[in-house]
Amino acid sequence: MQIPILSSYSIVGSLSNGYIGYLYDPREINANGYTWVPIRKSDGTLWGWVAKQYITIIG
Repeated sequence: MQIPILSSYSIVGSLSNGYIGYLYDPREINANGYTWVPIRKSDGTLWGWVAKQYITIIG
């Protein structure tokens, strides 16, 4: 499954399981030894929170 890419998002992340999403929201939450960031789908809805350490910035 792939989350479509939109040019309106400034930072694109590729997740280890092959998903691509957007760091649409600059918020971060520190918990359980990780820094969590919200990932948004192309329609702007929340896809989920992912540990920042597992995201590779690709754009």
